[in-house]
Amino acid sequence: MIRDRFGCWTLPKGRLNPGEELAQAALREIKEETGIAGEIRAVVGVSHYTYLDGGLREVAKTVTYYLVDATGGQARANPGEVAEVAWLPVEKALTRSYYPENRDVLERAARCLAAHRD
Repeated sequence: MIRDRFGCWTLPKGRLNPGEELAQAALREIKEETGIAGEIRAVVGVSHYTYLDGGLREVAKTVTYYLVDATGGQARANPGEVAEVAWLPVEKALTRSYYPENRDVLERAARCLAAHRD
């Protein structure tokens, strides 16, 4: 999980670059924000919400969440974007997560992991 610039614990997410696929963007954002490289295991869900941008304009956002296996890198926060990075057990992540949609995604990810254990 990451602690964002607002001090809230959340999951890494970001924006698509031109010509980028959703899965590519997810892996890039995870790497940029946390220092961790990964490989997508499954789609966990999609969340739709609105937020106020810096100009206090309402923006609609759709986020596709993936279950990702860490394949390399070293956990570190990207200054200016992320205040802190932490590996957390699902139970602790659920209690620490600030945003309600993250709790739903974490619960779905835990069920997905349990169903696909090797």
